[in-house]
Amino acid sequence: DIFETSRGADHPETAKGLNNLASLYVHMERQEEALAMFERAAEIFGVVYKDHPVTAQAYDNLGALSLSLGFGEKAEEYLMRAKQISEATLGADHLFTANILVNFGVAQHAFGKLQEAKAAFTKAVGIFNLHPGKADFQLAIALGNLAELTTDLDEADEAKRYFAEAAAQWRRYGGDNDPRAQACESRL
Repeated sequence: DIFETSRGADHPETAKGLNNLASLYVHMERQEEALAMFERAAEIFGVVYKDHPVTAQAYDNLGALSLSLGFGEKAEEYLMRAKQISEATLGADHLFTANILVNFGVAQHAFGKLQEAKAAFTKAVGIFNLHPGKADFQLAIALGNLAELTTDLDEADEAKRYFAEAAAQWRRYGGDNDPRAQACESRL
């Protein structure tokens, strides 16, 4: 309300405030309220900035939350839009594009589109590997997702390789006793 009063309902600062408040609401487990705020923020950013990284971020947030709430078609639509904007504005090999690809892969996996999910996760891993040391956490997550997916595809050898790579990455990120590394190793 503060931003709407001082800047106007359609001002980018209002959208930024809505986006930040929505993120807080997600952490407070008030997802339905957060969803409405993310939707409004994405709408404002889309009008004001058009195809801009901040608009892609808004659609990525909206897609990830929509997926967690079970709104599959909407999630896929929002994540596809985020991916398109990010690739066009930042490039296909940008770290932000890779993060969107991971969310897109999770959505595709959830919808049973396993080959599409594999392509998204594989591309994300490739991008993260282009930027060593800058995305260790994200790389570990993407490798873990790829390991789970290849398990679902009955590609046991690939799954083991990805679980091993994910475990090694979690150790680089979180140390020798990282429980996520141990969880991956238990799947070998």
